[in-house]
Amino acid sequence: MDQNPQQESRLNGDIVNNPTDITISVSAENGGTDGITVQQPYLRSIPSPSYLGTTPPQSFRKRCDSTTANEDGDQNESKVLVIYTGGTIGMIRNDDNMLVPTPSNGNSTDFLLEHKMRQDPRLYDAKYAQHKYGASMNCSPLVLPMVKGFRRIVYSVYQYPELLDSSNMCMRDWRCIAEDIWQAYELYDGFVVLHGTDTLAYTASALSFMFENLGKTIIITGAQLPVFDLRSDGSDNFVTSLLMAGNYCIPEVTILFHNKLLRGNRTVKVDCESFAAFDSPNLAPLAVIGIDINVSFRQIFRPRSIEKFAVHLQLDENVSLLRIFPNITADTVRTFLQPPIRGVVLQTYGAG
Repeated sequence: MDQNPQQESRLNGDIVNNPTDITISVSAENGGTDGITVQQPYLRSIPSPSYLGTTPPQSFRKRCDSTTANEDGDQNESKVLVIYTGGTIGMIRNDDNMLVPTPSNGNSTDFLLEHKMRQDPRLYDAKYAQHKYGASMNCSPLVLPMVKGFRRIVYSVYQYPELLDSSNMCMRDWRCIAEDIWQAYELYDGFVVLHGTDTLAYTASALSFMFENLGKTIIITGAQLPVFDLRSDGSDNFVTSLLMAGNYCIPEVTILFHNKLLRGNRTVKVDCESFAAFDSPNLAPLAVIGIDINVSFRQIFRPRSIEKFAVHLQLDENVSLLRIFPNITADTVRTFLQPPIRGVVLQTYGAG
């Protein structure tokens, strides 16, 4: 594995340095070591709350079983980690009706994303939480209302201390997201990343190549309107992402937007105003969500064997993108090849 001298993470609200890359092992079905095996020294471990459990889900299966799903028992629950990096989806409107981020610190928790979600019956089943967690329900994970035919979703929200404007995100932020997912990998059945739409497709593509031997569903989603607005695509995108991440094993980095699940590294933003803001023009959706959820399982990448989950954190910033256009000059091309550039991706006309 490549060495990474400046590995960073925002999980738990702090930043640490770790001089090594990361490799962990996934438990094998035919026996073997369970849990996490750290191949290189690691400087910090994340907390393991008792309500999360330690048993990883069965690998490579559809977790939804409409014949056995009911409201009782942890075996009919799926645990999902939501990482809120920023973006319109989690914003609120101020007194001037302008969208502003939900702060994650200060003297009041009234505007914390998680606190707002607990007040929304679409996103939090208070009755079930009271029954399951009792007096500690206010500091327990959130619980999605039961959806017939699906496992109940129990989810935790980690909001970055400093919310990110996606138009300013860079490789450093991709590494933080990747490491945060790694640290919680054995504790959750799936992951949802809330992200601004400007560079959402870039993040999804980068993460898809940073993760190796992925065995769980990772969905990146956002919205054109906040999740708390009465008329919003945010609530649909968020709830559907939770259901997909907790009920289907699609071991890829994907984008869910406007009732389509798209492969992360084949998706582009195509519209700034429409709810259908993203598309993968040269690849059909991995799933289409309507009255039923139709998953194209033939298209989904699945490892042929269970191998160690690995995260590649060393990224080269000295790679540029050059789009070829009529009348481009040799000087322009030559400029793109000057140091410190180490590689150039050429976007050309194609065959024809």
